Amino acid sequence: MTVLLSLYSCIHEEIISSSDPSTEYINKSLWKEDETYIKNVMQVYFENEAEIKKANGIPFWNYATTVETFDERFLMVPVVSNNKVVSVLQVPRRGSKIYFYYTYYPEHISFFQALVFGKHKKAITRENSTAAKSISCTTQTFAIWYPADESNPDPESGEGSWGTRTVVVCRELLEDCVSIIDEFGQCTGGGGNDPGYQYPGGGSDSPPKLPPRKNPCEKTKVISTDPAVKAKIEFIKEKADLNGNEFGFKIQGNGETSAVTEGGKDFWDPGDLSRVSGLYHCHSGDGVNIFSPPDIHNLFPHIIISVTSPGGAPTVKDVFKGIVGSAECNNCPGGKEYFHYIIRFNGTMDQASTISSTNYDMTKLKKEYKRRDNELVSASMYSNNDGLSLNSKGVEKLFFETLDKMEIAKDLMILQSVDSNGNISTIKLNPDGTTEAVPCP
Repeated sequence: MTVLLSLYSCIHEEIISSSDPSTEYINKSLWKEDETYIKNVMQVYFENEAEIKKANGIPFWNYATTVETFDERFLMVPVVSNNKVVSVLQVPRRGSKIYFYYTYYPEHISFFQALVFGKHKKAITRENSTAAKSISCTTQTFAIWYPADESNPDPESGEGSWGTRTVVVCRELLEDCVSIIDEFGQCTGGGGNDPGYQYPGGGSDSPPKLPPRKNPCEKTKVISTDPAVKAKIEFIKEKADLNGNEFGFKIQGNGETSAVTEGGKDFWDPGDLSRVSGLYHCHSGDGVNIFSPPDIHNLFPHIIISVTSPGGAPTVKDVFKGIVGSAECNNCPGGKEYFHYIIRFNGTMDQASTISSTNYDMTKLKKEYKRRDNELVSASMYSNNDGLSLNSKGVEKLFFETLDKMEIAKDLMILQSVDSNGNISTIKLNPDGTTEAVPCP
């Protein structure tokens, strides 16, 4: 009997330790979530589980999603039994109370089944939320890898294709229903008096007002004045003086910076970008001091497509890429002109996905880029040092012409410069093809 009880205890502990249900929340969804609301809801659930639980299965809280909202008002969490999502627990807040509903919508169950048990997946957020009166609908999308050969299921090396899973969530539930709503939206759990539970965070009937999003000038000011960022930019500026390898560093969604790492001649590999909202790298002294065709294109699949990953940037327009370069200049202090530019995308996720999936002939683009560089440098208005390198007007013109060749609408890209004194300007393209620096206020 002692042996049997010991064996049961070991098995029971193994099952608990290997599953996701836990009183400690760790975000395993593909998006940044409202962790305050999730943790408060978990607290209420565990304190009242005997009353709340109306269906089989265990909530996998680590995969709870607040569906792109951060106002402590709504979440969905998959309920799992025997490695299968069997229902979805939805928890809205109305005023100071929260309500628990077990729902059985097939598209919700299918969505979470792939989210929890899919091996290779990546977030794709579509910004097409709608709201009307008390109904708020949000579309959330991610891609999952379908391997052609199960013996080699890795998308990096095996054959297969990415397929999308999408769910539309409308936050309107039956207020007088007690916990169970079937696949047709009908209440099957009976009715009753207010089944809500007091929310630990209090709350009111009106959602809190969120701070307005910063404009591009304010966003760049926050980045460029960060002491850690400034120190690393100065470091890679020194490296940009050398006719050698490229150097760079990453900036996380929470503002933390990575260590500066070294790449090779004409390339720098940033590594894992899943939690990155921006990055900087330098072009060595004999390179062109603006974003090259690969630099522009890699902004889309490498960063923007993962923009809402946990810890990453909250929106497509918060992602950025910075570049630092230098060139000899007879008329510049110290004989050097330094270049510091930032680009942002000013479009939607759908537009970013289209650019990301474009099959560019990068070899041809790079050759054309270098050819145009040589043409512009021969014009006095675009060059310094007797035609040996492009000045700021030259590299800016080259950048916008490159967007044309890549068929990227120029109004979808924001180009900004930062001078040696930290002054920020947005680069405006004039009708005649010249550029104008418009100082940020």
